[in-house]
Amino acid sequence: MASPYLHSTGVSLVVSYAIIDLATIIFVALRFYAVYLTGRKVKAHDLFCVLSLVTLFGYSAITLIGTVSGGTGLHIWDVTTVQLDISLKTFFVSSFFWAASVSSFRLSILLLYIEIFAVSPKFQWAAWVAIAFVCAFFVTATATALSLCQPIAFGWNKTISGGYCGDIGQAELAGAAFNMVLDIIIVLLPLPVVWNLQLSTDKKVGITVTFGLGLG
Repeated sequence: MASPYLHSTGVSLVVSYAIIDLATIIFVALRFYAVYLTGRKVKAHDLFCVLSLVTLFGYSAITLIGTVSGGTGLHIWDVTTVQLDISLKTFFVSSFFWAASVSSFRLSILLLYIEIFAVSPKFQWAAWVAIAFVCAFFVTATATALSLCQPIAFGWNKTISGGYCGDIGQAELAGAAFNMVLDIIIVLLPLPVVWNLQLSTDKKVGITVTFGLGLG
């Protein structure tokens, strides 16, 4: 059923996911260690961070199944029909975990913003609007994945009579554009508040650069 070997691209993907997941575990563990040291209660932004981590694990596991058993990363002419079926199915399922992980992480950041910058009513309003957009993104991404091909199984089984798929390329392009806009908004959102703080210009620049790293 599956390829008896792991192609070079697959090895790179496995290593990349292992490094990313390990680094994420360490960062989340450090976050909760800081919670323990400061004695504060676990808050909503902490829980969304954990949810993002769990769904990241789900996304990684399913993607790795597609890589190892489905030949994900290979040219379509280099995989068998069985492998292609596995690859397309895992890609479909992984899209839900990806949307949940990304959305949870963004909500964690925005809720943390709301806690840190509680003195600015305008910022609070803007942050809640951004949260609404993140929720809309998750709903839209989920609905798009479920409705792009009808019936859903037509996405990996083109022999189904009467089945059809929408413009997958256009859907991915629109999703990527919306993602980029959301990330830019979340990164830039606190900067007006930061530049109004009673801090030296050097410190303001340092904080701005730190937030700007989120675009990387």
